[in-house]
Amino acid sequence: MFINKGVDTKNKVSINAVQKTIQDVLAQLFAGTEIAYRIDESYIILTKKNDAGNPVSVTGKIRDAKGNPIVGASILVQGTTIGVSSDADGAFALQVPPPAADRQLEISFIGYTPVSIVVGSRTSFEITLEEAASEIEQVVVTALGIKRSEKAVAYNVQQIKAEDITTVKDANFINSLTGKVAGVTINTSSSGVGGA
Repeated sequence: MFINKGVDTKNKVSINAVQKTIQDVLAQLFAGTEIAYRIDESYIILTKKNDAGNPVSVTGKIRDAKGNPIVGASILVQGTTIGVSSDADGAFALQVPPPAADRQLEISFIGYTPVSIVVGSRTSFEITLEEAASEIEQVVVTALGIKRSEKAVAYNVQQIKAEDITTVKDANFINSLTGKVAGVTINTSSSGVGGA
């Protein structure tokens, strides 16, 4: 643990925490104090909370339920236009405007359930996104983004029914879609939602 100058560590505080993450314990420990903290690898760094007028730098990592990094997840400061995307390691860094402790981070990625987290006194986040399962009824895809009902288009319309997909015995339903509609190319990834 590193303690910066100006941090008052004279007060004794006792808390009872059972099966809590280190982030939850630290948040409870330093709630209502002038002490901010951040976790950097295996170190806990204590600093004095920034004045209400200064932005706060926050960092974190976004992972899926299996612990794999999520590349390109959107991290947005709620109520602002400030946001970033996670990098190849699922990491992000962001400046949160004042009052940072009251701000929320909104984390989202296609195919995953969005998460909203209060910044509080934390400056480091480990965020896990859960896969979201959703079902769509029918999709009509038209050229150039023109919205039309299926009956209103004067050109070729192709339809894929559920039985067309289930006749191909493949563990991955995306592989079952391959070659079903002329001119449609389906690219798959090796991990995450839609992966093999």
